[in-house]
Amino acid sequence: MKGGASLRLQWIPGHKDVPGNEQADKAAKETATLIGPIEKPQIRFLSAVSSRINLLLEQLWKSRWERSTKGRHLFNLTPKPTRAVRRLHAGVPKAHSSLSIQLRTGKVGFNAFLHERQVPGFISPRCDCDLGIMTVRHTLLICPRWRELRQRYLAWLKTSDIRQLLNTPKGLKAAVRFILATNLLPQFQRVAREEQEIRS
Repeated sequence: MKGGASLRLQWIPGHKDVPGNEQADKAAKETATLIGPIEKPQIRFLSAVSSRINLLLEQLWKSRWERSTKGRHLFNLTPKPTRAVRRLHAGVPKAHSSLSIQLRTGKVGFNAFLHERQVPGFISPRCDCDLGIMTVRHTLLICPRWRELRQRYLAWLKTSDIRQLLNTPKGLKAAVRFILATNLLPQFQRVAREEQEIRS
């Protein structure tokens, strides 16, 4: 080394021949025997610990989702998330995707939802047709006010199953176009006009 000095590294036991440290070491070992035998950790690497935590969190989320009283509209359509749900939004314009989410969750500007949230002016959840509560299902499949539009946009699907409409790309696309054509949702009126111009 520089200047002719030499360096020697040597490991020295920390508790060796130090009475206080020896007593502390002995007490620690006695306490450990009270807890139980020392077991080697099942998981040693951080990545494995992270994966284990994610797995446990997913199991907890699934359990809460299955038992929750909230989000039942979406749960009835799709009891658990799948890649098929993500494909519903692939290549879809942002406004259409937004409306798709609202229809699938039931959190859309129809009387049933607005009344439930106590939005001023919505004193009843019933539809203007007075044949039922204005839900997504009622609007898409039942309300007589939209019979002609239903025939034009949805009849070709040959289904009255709300899951077929809202869980498949073709069905959801048709449902979105149908709702846009009704002009029921003011926030989508510009999109509705553009849609009508394209189709005319």
